[in-house]
Amino acid sequence: TPAVIFEALSQGVPVICLDHCGQGDVITPDCGVKIPVTTCWQVIREFAQAIHYLAINPQERQRLSEGALKRVNEFTWSRKAQAMAAVYESAIYNWSKIKHI
Repeated sequence: TPAVIFEALSQGVPVICLDHCGQGDVITPDCGVKIPVTTCWQVIREFAQAIHYLAINPQERQRLSEGALKRVNEFTWSRKAQAMAAVYESAIYNWSKIKHI
């Protein structure tokens, strides 16, 4: 996931991005707008529409801004460490079950 995604969220900036790779997993309807990966011209149109929509809708920008500040807190280092520990614990548990077969 590009660091700029987290930088924007941490400043309360709603994100408009492609629904692709890491940013597609991070951005939700509560903190930004995801553009589907389709054709070049369709992506350009949808980016322009999203920018225009947010430019003329201050209430929506405010809602997404508040959501951005909440969302970024889900990606702290301590939460990442907890998630990784859970992955390792699951792998160890599953490995112990497999090796007895």
